[in-house]
Amino acid sequence: METRPFPEHLEQILTRSIGEASALEHALQREAQALGTRDVDALNAAVSEKQQRVKNLESLTQEQGALLKREGYENNAHGMACCLRDWDQEQLIQPVWDRLVDVISRCRELNLANGGVVEGKRRTVDQALHILRGEDHRTELYSASGRTTFSSGASRPITKA
Repeated sequence: METRPFPEHLEQILTRSIGEASALEHALQREAQALGTRDVDALNAAVSEKQQRVKNLESLTQEQGALLKREGYENNAHGMACCLRDWDQEQLIQPVWDRLVDVISRCRELNLANGGVVEGKRRTVDQALHILRGEDHRTELYSASGRTTFSSGASRPITKA
């Protein structure tokens, strides 16, 4: 079994992780576009791609963690900082790590934004269903003073209005 030097192996894992994270970022952008245009086929394709990229990233993260632990470092940001301090005097791996952190951060932001869009659409559908069913639910309103009040007046299904 060929064993690569530790720094070379770590850099290789980080570089592969950047590739997967960049592909995840692209899938999240496609997901956002599909949500905006309500393109179900494009959404399904983007979600499938996203799931595969996350799975690949999880595998690479486990490989990275095992490598760090093998060398006596914690598998967290502090452990990586210590590792880079000890092994990367020439600052060759640090920029790769920084790039990965940057791409992952953008992925997190995109995923949160997409989740917000999905949640907003879910709430809209729930409200429409409540109205159509004539269910008594509390509707948030604002008073003349700007304070939040709730209306829970009885309503009838829209089909019986």
